[in-house]
Parts: sequence; structure tokens; C-alpha cells
Amino acid sequence: MKNYPAAVTAFTNGQVQLPWFGGFTGLPTMGFYLESAFRQGRYGEAGALLLAFYALIGTRRLWVRARTLPLLVLGSVLALPATLGTTGIGANLARFLGHDIVPAPLRNAPLLASESWAALWTWLRPILWNQILPGAAQALVLAQVALVATAIGALLFPLTARHFAGPLARPLGRVLLVTLRSTPEYMLAYVALQLLGPSMLPAILALSIHNAGIVGYLLGRHADALRYRPDAPRGLDRYAYETVPRLYGQFLAYLLYRWEIILRESAIFGILGVATLGFYVDAAIAELRLDVAAVLILATALLAIAVDTLSRALRRSLRIADLPVRLSASPPA
Repeated sequence: MKNYPAAVTAFTNGQVQLPWFGGFTGLPTMGFYLESAFRQGRYGEAGALLLAFYALIGTRRLWVRARTLPLLVLGSVLALPATLGTTGIGANLARFLGHDIVPAPLRNAPLLASESWAALWTWLRPILWNQILPGAAQALVLAQVALVATAIGALLFPLTARHFAGPLARPLGRVLLVTLRSTPEYMLAYVALQLLGPSMLPAILALSIHNAGIVGYLLGRHADALRYRPDAPRGLDRYAYETVPRLYGQFLAYLLYRWEIILRESAIFGILGVATLGFYVDAAIAELRLDVAAVLILATALLAIAVDTLSRALRRSLRIADLPVRLSASPPA
């Protein structure tokens, strides 16, 4: 894949955004203070937090360098005990693994008795029919709609390409796409949820905006590397007939790669009120039914694995790696 460093930077950008999401689950990150500001109507403070987050992401290349890496690692190690706490970790882990996530019918029950497994099926059946299947269906619908919207939004890559955008529009387009891809989907969904109310629409907007920013930015980098014939058309004809067909392989590869990620995030968005698998996971945890939550999390993982396997099979069957990137060669001298 061409421009591999750019692809790695864009696709691993989510690793920097994940600590932000922890704030919505109670961890004292910027997301925690953003949620508090929204809930209490302090919108000026929320805007300041957003600007601080963009500054943090935008300056990452300045403070994450080889010479600063030892200091960052040392600071992380020193902060780890205060983050994790020191009371009862071993006992809590042992209770969680040995009791909490064990299905209720199998706790202190003889595993070889047929009655135990009959009771397990009686316990599992309503979870399967009333939570796993509806939640998986909602997650798939949400992911597919967001994937199509991502594909449409990614076609705006000329905003960052030198063959299309002028000297003024190109930097503005790059700033726009970098901002979109640097903004966590969870934060976009939370803000849209405050504005639009609970529905699938905030999640669709968040997923499509964020992922369109990633794919569009990468396609713009690929478009900058293309070479055109001297008599190549300009404007819309260059975009539709010379550029888009030559980026078709990268376009499909990126979308199929993001497919599994979009599905996984669609399931997680349930904790914001969307009725996907994450919604039922959040409800089970709130009710301290950790065994039910473990089953739902396992179902989410299996669904993501299935979609990732299908995505890999599609990439192989479509032979994306063999698609041409240059449809028109330069004329002979």
C-alpha cells in the first residue's frame, strides 16, 4: 500500500483518542469533564475542552519524539499506581474471574449434571433472542449505513489534493480533514446526541464524519502522488475519469479495513443509548449482572471477528492489491 506511514498514522490515530472515551465511563480524562460540562450546561467550558483536545492532538508530533519517549514512558510508569489504585486488585480479579462472569446457573452447580446445562440454556435463551440478536441486527444496520456515508464523504478528498485545491483551499481542506479524523467518534456522537436526541442518527453522523475524514485524508495523499499525462483533462473530468478510477483499489481497501472498526464502534455506541449490543452490555453492568455482560461482550467480539473475516475474504476475491493505479501512461517522447 502506498504512503504506508500516512496510513499507519491515520489508522493508529484512534489509539490516542481512546483515553478520551474513558471519560464517558467515569475515568477522570478530558471526556469526563466534557460530559460534566454538557450535563451542567457549561457550554463555554465544553468548547474550551474541545479546543484543548484539538491542540493536544495537533501538537502530538512535537512532543512524541524519540528523545522524549523515555520521559513519557517514565511518567506513565510513575502514574500507573495512582491510576490503578492499590486496594484489593487481586481479590477483585479472582472474584471476577471465578464467580462474577460465571453464568448464574453454573455457579456451585455440578458441571456433569444434565440439569445444570438445561438450566444454562434456560438462562441463555432469553439473552440470545431478546438481546444478542436484536443488538447485533441494530449494530449491523448502523455500521452499513455509516459505511456508505463514509464512502460518500471520502470522495471529498480533492479538498486536500494539489491537483484540485488551490494554494489557499488546500491547507484549509487539510485542516478540515485532519480535524475530522482526529475527533473521536464517541465525542462526536455525544455532542450530536445532545443536539439531536437519542436515535441512530447521532451515531451514524459520528461514525461517517470521523471515518470519512480518515479515508479522505489518505486518498488525498494518494492523489498527490499520481502523475498525469500532459494532455489529461482538468476539473471535474480529471476527478471523475482520471483520478477516481486510479484510486479505486485504495478506496476499496480502506473502506473494507474500516468496516470491521465501524461495526465494533457501532456496538460500543450502545452505552450512549443506541440500541446496539453495547446498550445491553451497559444495562447488564448497571444491574451488576456481569455474567450476562460477559456473554454479550463475547457476542460482540464474535460479530466483529466474522465481519473482519468477511472483509479479508472480499479483499482477496476482489484482488484489490492487483488493481492498477495508473490507467493512462505518459505518451512516448
